[in-house]
Order: sequence, then structure tokens, then C-alpha cells
Amino acid sequence: MNKIYDYFENLDKENRITQAFLIGNVNFYSVKEELYEVFKKFLFKQDINIDECPDVYLLENEEEAVGKDDIKELLKNLSTTSQFNSKKIYIINNCERLNAACNNAILKTLEEPAEGIYAFLITNNMDSVIDTISSRCQKIFVSTASEFDIDEKYIEVANKLIENIESNGIKTIAKNNDLYSIIKDRMEFLNIIKVVFKKYTEALNCLVEERIEDNVILNNNDIVKVSKKLLVINETIKRLNTPLNKNMSIDRFIIEMCRCE
Repeated sequence: MNKIYDYFENLDKENRITQAFLIGNVNFYSVKEELYEVFKKFLFKQDINIDECPDVYLLENEEEAVGKDDIKELLKNLSTTSQFNSKKIYIINNCERLNAACNNAILKTLEEPAEGIYAFLITNNMDSVIDTISSRCQKIFVSTASEFDIDEKYIEVANKLIENIESNGIKTIAKNNDLYSIIKDRMEFLNIIKVVFKKYTEALNCLVEERIEDNVILNNNDIVKVSKKLLVINETIKRLNTPLNKNMSIDRFIIEMCRCE
């Protein structure tokens, strides 16, 4: 899967590469190789060893949380002269774990980015990133579920579920209870949700690429809302791989999707 690379390729063609990106639903190491290819192709514009590049800084936010001193050191490094194409890049893994002081320090670099400075914030949960940070970044949603095999026989029911959620919201539970009889069991619901995931992923790509298409998802949502709903869908898929009550799972899914509004 080369979603991030393809995304930047489109941005580069349209001269729309900005200076701050929030990449969601992943850990840095699951997208590291693809990110490094992006850095070489679209930012440094030369084939260099990113692991040894003095202009790329990685802040880990794992067992030992990133602290104020780490941020100070980062800002100090960012103020030095770049050695490659006048570009400097910093990456913060698990950025949702930053404390208030670190968030405030990073916010200043996002509000008034110096020329040639690029931020890549990585998170396992976009919803946990504070709004002041999130709103200043271009968002890229990457899903571990994007390569699901889709059974076409579930497309009609998936479309019905989407239409109801987007048109009726929480009232879907009461107004469209025929869904509970149409969906026979948990495994069938899982297959339907995989189709739903594909539909919302396609809608997000349309929004990111500013393509205009007339469908209920695009008419009712923006990039932030669709990204949130994709997170809900992804978590639902994970849950449905364990034994759960089918009707309760449908209820929970509808409720969580409606909370994304």
C-alpha cells in the first residue's frame, strides 16, 4: 500500500504541499519506509540516507514521554542551516501523548512555520490530538483495513446502512429496524462493515483531491468528519472479529457514527 506516497504525488502535481501533516491511525514504524520515500522524492528531491540525515528529527513518544527539554532541543536544531535542499523535517510519533507544555511549543512552529520546515505528526488516534494542533495540519488517514477483500453481495445492504445513517442519524435505530433482520449474524455484519469502510475511504479520497461527486457521504461530510467515521469503522471491524451480539453491535456502530457529527 502506497497511500501516503500517492497522496503526496498528487499534492506535488498541484503544488499543494503544505508544511504540517497529521497522519492518523498508524504508528511511525508502520509507515516509516513510505514516509522516507516521500521525503526523498518530494522534499529533499534527492536520494539520501534518511536514517543518517542531519535534517530529519524523530521524537519518540513511547514509554518515556517527550518532555519540554526534548522540544527545546528540537527547536534549536530546526534553527540551524539545512544541509539538503534547504529543508528540515521533524517527526513526532504518538503525538497525541504530548503534554500541554509540549503542545504549546509545537503549536508555535505550526502557527508561524519557518520556510523549509516540515512537520509530520503521527498518531494512533486522530480524535485524541488537540484541536489547536489538528486544525493546523493537513490530515492523512491511513487504515490497516484498507486492503480487505470485499464481497459484492453485501454492497446493497452496506449502501442502505450508509444512506440511513447519513440521512436519519441516530433515528436509524428506530426508523430502520429492518436492517436488524436483513443482517443475519455478526459475521455478515462484519462483511457489510468492510464494504462501508471502502465507501468512506473512497469518499475521503474525493474530498482530499477536491473531486466533486454526488453521493450522500460527500454531501453530508467534510474531511474531518469522514476521518472520524473511518476511525469508528476501523474499530468496529476490530471488535467484530471477537464474539459479540449482532444487534448490540449494530446499535453501537450507528451511535458512534452519529457522534462524529
